[in-house]
Amino acid sequence: MARTDASTRSRARSRNIRHSWAAWSSVISHACDSVLGLNLPSSVREASGVVDPQLDGGRIVDEGDLRSLIVTTTHGRDRYRGVGFEELATAGRAAVLGGKHEIEAPPDAEGPRWGPSIIVRLDELALCRIHDWTDDVMRFTGPDHWSTGAAASAHITVRTLGPRRSGTPDAALVHRYATAIAEAASGKSLSFNVLGILITPISVMLGLEPANDQPARLAKALGGALGSDGWFEKDRLRDIWYVNLVHFSGPVVNPPGLVHWVERFAVPASFKVRGGSLEVVRWHFDGIRMMPATLTSVPLC
Repeated sequence: MARTDASTRSRARSRNIRHSWAAWSSVISHACDSVLGLNLPSSVREASGVVDPQLDGGRIVDEGDLRSLIVTTTHGRDRYRGVGFEELATAGRAAVLGGKHEIEAPPDAEGPRWGPSIIVRLDELALCRIHDWTDDVMRFTGPDHWSTGAAASAHITVRTLGPRRSGTPDAALVHRYATAIAEAASGKSLSFNVLGILITPISVMLGLEPANDQPARLAKALGGALGSDGWFEKDRLRDIWYVNLVHFSGPVVNPPGLVHWVERFAVPASFKVRGGSLEVVRWHFDGIRMMPATLTSVPLC
């Protein structure tokens, strides 16, 4: 009986959390309207190429300004995970349509994943658009998946610093991290072109391509600045850049609808995702998604 009661309370808490997420998401979306220009007259929106979420598939008015959503990359294969965007998209589409996609679960206190990481927090415009796209994706996945692309958690992972560990972070280590990211970020301005949205075997992600050499220079600089503290990914190279919008945590409610929406989705070629800050974070599960808790942060140019 105690176990049943605990399970009932857990489900009720989850429902309450998700109801709160829905209300908060609505507030964020309304606040973002003014940032994105969606409260402007339609003629102004059309002239500026602003995305209107109410339009079919999130398309912009000027079809001539669209970038193809057949996702490719010019930066080679991802030597960290062993595949590039095209391979991820092919495997993800098949997995979702076949009901065989991977499932995320809240991590244990210690383990190989969700350890301390260096991430890029995004600029306000990118956060607003990505938040809205995350909402769009969850119309097809259903509400019980992780809304990783929400404004509070959207990020680009640059480097993982170690496995997940319980306890309070060592103050001296955090100080060294702070020194390292300040050195590596000095003079860096990160900007990414959006390649499109793709389904992977475990998530729906926004594929990015560096607009210049700054992301690669940052990654290289971090390796030198971290020294021995960068041991966890010393011999690994991330050469694809992305923002996860949704992590799968159960069955997808409408797999064909999700695939169709992703295949039709398009973004303005002129839209860029820009970095706002470089941060060292720890991760915790808040009942909806994994949330970053900042240990130290430096602004980007």
